[in-house]
Amino acid sequence: MLAILASLVIAASGAAAIGSIVVTVLAQSAAMRQVIADARLIARDREFLVRLTEVPAGNARVTVGHICPAPRYAISRWSDAEVLLSEPLREAA
Repeated sequence: MLAILASLVIAASGAAAIGSIVVTVLAQSAAMRQVIADARLIARDREFLVRLTEVPAGNARVTVGHICPAPRYAISRWSDAEVLLSEPLREAA
């Protein structure tokens, strides 16, 4: 008799646990739908930002972990740079 009573108590507690899980899932379903919708919006925003900030392949250099735009130099030819760099060195000597 005691064994049957203990079995009924264990079965009732299992049913109560399953019932509380069902009630919790039903109560939180609206919040879960909102979380899923927010995750989709974040993914869409991420794709938009990637398209917004992408750099054309010919005008970029790859560094460790990210892409940087290629530097734009005021000096167009290397011979001009040599002239500009050599004058201060001559004055310092």
